[in-house]
Amino acid sequence: GGGMQTLQPQDGQAGDFSTLNASGAATLASTLSVTGASTLTGTVTANGDMTLGGATPTLTIGDAGAEDTKIVFDGNAADFHVGLDDTDDKLKIGLGSALGTTPILTVADGSLLLTGTTPSLTIGDAGAEDTKIVFDGNAQDFYIGLDDSADDLLIGLGSAVGTTPAIAIDENLLVKTFGDVTMTGATPTLTIGDAGA
Repeated sequence: GGGMQTLQPQDGQAGDFSTLNASGAATLASTLSVTGASTLTGTVTANGDMTLGGATPTLTIGDAGAEDTKIVFDGNAADFHVGLDDTDDKLKIGLGSALGTTPILTVADGSLLLTGTTPSLTIGDAGAEDTKIVFDGNAQDFYIGLDDSADDLLIGLGSAVGTTPAIAIDENLLVKTFGDVTMTGATPTLTIGDAGA
């Protein structure tokens, strides 16, 4: 019949069930342990923490269909989402719950795109430390970074900030080169001065 149904094992047997079919809502007041594959159709609401265990725990969202898939972080003042926008096959992190609207970071084919009214990328947290971007090449690496010990912006060879610099810019905007400067082009021009008196 209808109404609330209570399941309990027979006297003297362990509290396990081999098969549980529920066509309506199922409410569990204690821990649910599932061994093996599980298929849930419909909305699942969990009012507690969920833990994925095992040797290679994996959470798959989607069933290879032509549709958007996402995780929504439902905040108090603002919502955010992480999802696959199926219309352009890109992973997007954005503001709100609607995938594809108000994107902040877009990932596709090895590229990153920052969008928004005034998109900005900040490297560092105002700590006394070097910060850098490294270009990892096949034969040579190069970096652009802040050398915190000298408070200089450096462009250099390798990946260690402060070693083998090529160009340095200090806090007074003075530029220092550590090698020869070659100017090329149809009409290479070096202008010194700004027409001031």
